[in-house]
Amino acid sequence: METIIGGVVGAALGALFTVFGTYWVSVHLDKQRARRQLHAAIGVVAAELGENRDRLETFDDVGELRGRLTLGDWLASKNAFAGLALRSDAGRLLWEEVARTYGAISDFRAGFRDDVPSAAKLSDQVSRLLDERRALDEEIQAVIHRRRA
Repeated sequence: METIIGGVVGAALGALFTVFGTYWVSVHLDKQRARRQLHAAIGVVAAELGENRDRLETFDDVGELRGRLTLGDWLASKNAFAGLALRSDAGRLLWEEVARTYGAISDFRAGFRDDVPSAAKLSDQVSRLLDERRALDEEIQAVIHRRRA
């Protein structure tokens, strides 16, 4: 009888360890996937902001500029990019600034406003986005190195 009870207790403990271990691995893999998606989205958004900055510096004609500023990468990446707002207060503020910038570009393109964010503002946002991306890269690499150790 004691052998049966010992076997049942051992099986139950083994099952609990398996469940919790699987949960722990799943949570960490999901966090790593979210980091990688955000890393990629930041790169795409930063590149588009940089290209729009270059267009602002190149084109003086408002009509031509309206047709040259782009929103496509933002529209495709904003769901993954929203993860930036969850990282920290600074990330949330940067996310809000970038969202307002794209809103202003969209309104400018549609003719609802005549002004557009300055090239300097876009440069600042690109720089801060790349800083966030480097920090994410360090987190991603740290997880990879922990797995190998």
